[in-house]
Amino acid sequence: MASLRGFVEKIVLDEYAPAIVLVDEKFDVVYSQGPTDRYLSYPKGEPSSNILKIVQDPLRYRLPTAINEAIRNGESSVIRGLRLKLEGRGQMVDVTVRSLRMPSDTQKLVLLVFNDRPYTKYRAKKCGEEIDSRNGEIERELQVTRENLQATIEGQEAANEELKSTNEELQSTNEELVMVNSELQAKIDEMSDLNNDINNLLASTEIGTIFLNTHLGIKRFTSSMTKLFSLIPTDMGRSIRDLATKISYPALYNDAQAVLDTLQAKETEVTAEGGRWFLTRILPYRTKENIIDGVVITFSDITDRKQAMDQSMAAKKFAERIVETVRAPLLVLDQGLNIISANAEFCRKFKTTRVETENKRIYDLGNGQWDIPRLRELLEQIVPNDNTVNDFEVEHHFPEIGYKKMLLNAHLIQAEGEHPGSILVAIEDVTAQAGMEKELLELKKSPGTEK
Repeated sequence: MASLRGFVEKIVLDEYAPAIVLVDEKFDVVYSQGPTDRYLSYPKGEPSSNILKIVQDPLRYRLPTAINEAIRNGESSVIRGLRLKLEGRGQMVDVTVRSLRMPSDTQKLVLLVFNDRPYTKYRAKKCGEEIDSRNGEIERELQVTRENLQATIEGQEAANEELKSTNEELQSTNEELVMVNSELQAKIDEMSDLNNDINNLLASTEIGTIFLNTHLGIKRFTSSMTKLFSLIPTDMGRSIRDLATKISYPALYNDAQAVLDTLQAKETEVTAEGGRWFLTRILPYRTKENIIDGVVITFSDITDRKQAMDQSMAAKKFAERIVETVRAPLLVLDQGLNIISANAEFCRKFKTTRVETENKRIYDLGNGQWDIPRLRELLEQIVPNDNTVNDFEVEHHFPEIGYKKMLLNAHLIQAEGEHPGSILVAIEDVTAQAGMEKELLELKKSPGTEK
């Protein structure tokens, strides 16, 4: 029974039901049913599902307006009295245009229903009536054409306005892009100048610099680094651990990793081939946003400074040995009259120690026995005026050693390149000599000694 029902329904749909076509907003056919081949004719060549390309001319001219109205307003309409040529004969056709929307879909669809109208050509009609009828049809078609033309013009005007607005927006966007490009080019030029300045600065200081990423791979290096590492441009990205080096620094990789982990800078003096000395500084590499992006390692040649320091230390030790052999109390003062060193004879003579003497002002020694206004005045004039003090007499009763009479001699000593230098104070004990002179003077004055 079910199969019979389906068979009957198929016959009814195929032979008695009108032809229907379902199109979307783009005028493409999405579904058809019934004898649609009577009204639709697919062109040769490239296939097309656009309804305007597969219907006859009278319908092609009137469908766009009806479909657009159905989509825009949701209203149904009927295109009546279309004269079509079907199966080689003339036929009047009405086309119902109805808007559809599925409950679960937002897509707008339009249903076209084709219905044939009885069309009989009476030979008995007068010629005038036929002409009037034909003229009426032509006028209707002309009116439809005018309406379609007006709709097309309005659509074109709207499209032109939209295009004009789009062009203005594009022009404005283009101007903004030109401005952004100009600013970007200025930034690029500024960065190029800055990069050149940095390169020239690094080259002029002759400080070898190498930049490492967070994996301690090479990001960049200065040309002077090739004197210490076997570097070539293709080494970019290689780990610092894998490079052959001319410096004696086996802990370089571990120290760089420690700086990256702790963000604490590290300085180390290392030697290189040829007896050169370098001060190595490892610092975290910080971006403008204060983000750690690796480390920076610099190598400064300190060979000359190292040699000068060694020579200075040797000269100092040599001078200290000489000072220690002198059998007279000696003090070395800085420009603030603080005692830098005191020799052994001074400590023995005045029964003190280096700990009690050194790093103190000369006026603060003992119970202030050296705080003599005239001596202070003379010593304070030595450094600024490059003066000397010769045989300045000092008499004082010291708690530990008793009365002493001394002659002080002070001279500014200055190594090459040193400023302002140091003051060497030599103390000569003339207590015994003064005593003898006093005794002789008293003997001369006593009775019986005169002749």
